[in-house]
Formats: sequence, structure tokens, C-alpha cells
Amino acid sequence: LRDAATAAGRALRDAVERRTDDWFYAPWAAIGEDGTAELLALTERLLEALARTRSASARAPSPCRGPEARAASDTRVDGRALPLR
Repeated sequence: LRDAATAAGRALRDAVERRTDDWFYAPWAAIGEDGTAELLALTERLLEALARTRSASARAPSPCRGPEARAASDTRVDGRALPLR
């Protein structure tokens, strides 16, 4: 009985794995290779834009900080402070 239950468990697990793979790959199959490549390119552009935005927001002065903190985050051009916004 123990071997039968183990075999049944393995069969169930294999069936679930196959179904999971089918569901995972279905969207990629639906949009094809060209659609997948386009989605990848758009995703990369989005991630790059988010990284730039995050980087810029990390340098931007926060209204929650005092003037000293804001001044420290300014950029100097020709000796003049230009706030990063």
C-alpha cells in the first residue's frame, strides 16, 4: 500500500508540474517570438526609466529635510547651486 501511495503521489505531482508548465508558457506562446522580443525590449526600457527616476529622486532635495540637507543635495554649475528637480 505504501508503494502504491508513493506512486500515486509521484503521478499527481508530475501531472501538476505539467499543468504548471502549460500555464506558464501559454502567454508566451500566445504572443509568439516577435511579441516576446517586443515585450522584453519594452520591459528593459521601463526598468531603465525606473532606475533613472529612482536615482534622480534619491538626489532630489526632500521638503521633509532642513535647508542644510537640501543645500547638500544641490549641484554646482559655475559656482552657483542648482537644485536637482
